[in-house]
Amino acid sequence: MVAYHFPPLTGSSGIQRTLRFVQHLPSLGWQPLVLSANALAYELLGNDLLGGIPADTVVRRAFALDTARHLSLRGRYLSWMALPDRWVSWKFAAIREGRRMIREFKPDVIWSTYPIATAHVIAAALHRTSKIPWVADFRDPMAHHGYPTDPVIWQSFARVQAEAIAHQQGSPAVKRARKKMRENPGEGNNTKLTVEKVKQIKHLLKENKTLKSIAAKYKVSDMQVYRIKIGENWKMVTI
Repeated sequence: MVAYHFPPLTGSSGIQRTLRFVQHLPSLGWQPLVLSANALAYELLGNDLLGGIPADTVVRRAFALDTARHLSLRGRYLSWMALPDRWVSWKFAAIREGRRMIREFKPDVIWSTYPIATAHVIAAALHRTSKIPWVADFRDPMAHHGYPTDPVIWQSFARVQAEAIAHQQGSPAVKRARKKMRENPGEGNNTKLTVEKVKQIKHLLKENKTLKSIAAKYKVSDMQVYRIKIGENWKMVTI
């Protein structure tokens, strides 16, 4: 599990996401191994959640710096030093440590979680060399209309996101779901949507309406609207 958000980091709800997986996956037959960042990278530290990590959980922390706090000069730094995010330095030690963990524990799956894009960069690199299946966890789209506002960062996010999306196209589960969608467009994960609603969504996308506003209108996730936008879902519906 490649996750930047993990105790002793504090101040973010994202910490609970990985922590709860670590706590509950063993009861489902999975033993988590956590690859996180060293505490130096964290701006806010706290011990309140450390006790929630099961005692038998393997946690490895790779060296990482926060570009804004550790590598800036008078509060300024070169943009490439923070692409795709301020913790990009984490990837160098994390990839090495991840390879050691793979040799030592031989995991069945590599899982990484956003919103720290570097986590997906690390997981993608480990997947490429090990061929172990990679699950990329997205809470929201990384690059979408109006976010990030900086075009250089937007392009960097888009590249990471595109690699993750391209990777999952080969997943047997995705192939089965897409076949089911073609055969039964109104069923499966898109039960809230119909062909007519998807046409309306595509019209709104052409009008440059935001993903968030469209998702709220049709009571679906931002990611579902994004997948319609890029043609991953409901490709057969045209306007």
